[in-house]
Amino acid sequence: MQQYVQPKIMVFGGTGNCGKALMPYLSMIGVYVVAVTRNTPKALPLPNTKGIQADVFNRKTYLT
Repeated sequence: MQQYVQPKIMVFGGTGNCGKALMPYLSMIGVYVVAVTRNTPKALPLPNTKGIQADVFNRKTYLT
């Protein structure tokens, strides 16, 4: 019997134009999503998601 492994994906810009549309869809189809965003309070509270605050233009925010 094959074991089910939940797919996982990381979305950069989870609160941006594309991210806002993509996150609910991925959550709905059962994908575990890690959203990297500069503003985590703007992130939608969805099942199967986790928000991480980071700015790709500021190394101090993601190299800790």
